[in-house]
Amino acid sequence: MGSRLGAVLRVVTAGACWALAAIIAKGAFDRGVSPGRMAEARVVVALFLLAAILAVARRDLFRPPRGSLGALAAFGLCVALVNGA
Repeated sequence: MGSRLGAVLRVVTAGACWALAAIIAKGAFDRGVSPGRMAEARVVVALFLLAAILAVARRDLFRPPRGSLGALAAFGLCVALVNGA
């Protein structure tokens, strides 16, 4: 697959995913799901899908480099504190 065709297919796929997310969100909002809960669901779905793709396609990138665990833990703690506030 050429690089131009691959880029076009990725853009089309991204647009289709964005449109599908809007359709799903509209149905969820009509059923009383709050926007905050919907955003949380989108993040969780994206996390699992992207982690699965990364684990299959680039397993070497799935493990953080040595020495970065402290920084990653601090970042995770900060994100948790901001979301908990």
